Amino acid sequence: MKNIIKCTEIFFALLLTTGIANAQYFNTYKSYDAVMVNNNNNTSTQITLRNVTMILAGNYNVLNVKLNIPFRSIDHKPEDAMFAQNLFFDLKVNINFNQVQQGLTSTKTFTTHSFLTLNNITRTVKVQYMPLPVGTDMNGNFKISMNIFLNPAEFNLGDPNNNSQFIIIISNAKVNRV
Repeated sequence: MKNIIKCTEIFFALLLTTGIANAQYFNTYKSYDAVMVNNNNNTSTQITLRNVTMILAGNYNVLNVKLNIPFRSIDHKPEDAMFAQNLFFDLKVNINFNQVQQGLTSTKTFTTHSFLTLNNITRTVKVQYMPLPVGTDMNGNFKISMNIFLNPAEFNLGDPNNNSQFIIIISNAKVNRV
C-alpha cells in the first residue's frame, strides 16, 4: 500500500510539473521592437522601444498593444539608471477581424481611433494599421504594421507648451492570439 501511495505521489508531482511547464509556454508572448519618433517643430528624434506585445483576444475584435516607454524619452532629461522609470503604454484597437482577413493580401491600410492609457490617463489616439499574411496557409494568423499618433501634452507628459507629436511605428509584428 505504501508503494502505491509513493508511486501516486511521484506521478502527481510529474503531472503537476508538466502542467506548470505547459502553462508557462502558453503565457509567453512573442514581443517585437518599435520606434518612437518625436517630431518637434523642425527637429525629429528616434528612440527604439523594446518588448512590444500585440495580443488579439478570443473575441477577435480587440487588439491589445502593450509596451513600456522610458520616461527619459518623453522629457529628454538625463535619468539616473538606478531610478529609471517606464511609462506603461496600453492601447486597445477595435478591429474588424473579417475585414482584416479579407485585406491580408491587398496591403490595405485601415485608420481608426483607439483608446490609449498612458500615465494613468486614457485618451483616443489615431491609429493606422496594415495586416499582412503569415506563411502560405490562411489559418487566421497575421502580422501587422502599425503607426500610432499621440500628443504627449494630452497625457500630462513633457512641456505643455511644446508642440511635439509622437509617432510609434511597429513593423511586421506577428499578432499573438489567445
